[in-house]
Amino acid sequence: LSWDTAYGDVDVHFLNVTRTAPDGFWTVDDCHFVNPTPDWGPAGADANPTLDVDDRDGYGPENVTIDVNPQSGTYAIAAHYFCDHPPTSATPSGPTDATVRIFCDGAVVAEYTGVSLDETDDWVTVAELDYPSCHVRRVNRATNGSSILPASFTSPRHCEISCTSNADCPSGERCATVVGGGGRRMACVLD
Repeated sequence: LSWDTAYGDVDVHFLNVTRTAPDGFWTVDDCHFVNPTPDWGPAGADANPTLDVDDRDGYGPENVTIDVNPQSGTYAIAAHYFCDHPPTSATPSGPTDATVRIFCDGAVVAEYTGVSLDETDDWVTVAELDYPSCHVRRVNRATNGSSILPASFTSPRHCEISCTSNADCPSGERCATVVGGGGRRMACVLD
């Protein structure tokens, strides 16, 4: 998953074959930034997905991988506009267009461009992937994410901006070391 805005944070969601969209999103059967290494059972650790990259400061990419032995069935792939504006601005950075590339057994089997996300909490179920056939269907079903968000996501969000010094940060912020949700890194934080 990649997108075309510098500040926006778009998240990839990859749903287990045991669930359907949108009901399975934000559960233990959804691989995403809160649940980056879920245990999807019966085939063991080799069938578990991993969120390899959670990009928070614009453009992406974000990537989910199942290295070996995926479970047979239909996986859903979605994009969620987690945060659409710079952290100190009341003005949204505006719509973003996402691109989703789907690989199966090491080959690109689909690429969807122009996945439109207009504002925070816009959500698009982009595609479904059948495994082991590697057949992909475009879904392109938009939902406002606030209708399926967990209660803990109701407060305004601070889009993360990477930095190396205070000069990289907007007014009212400073560059600091942050941890959690992706490890130790330098990012702009509110003063």
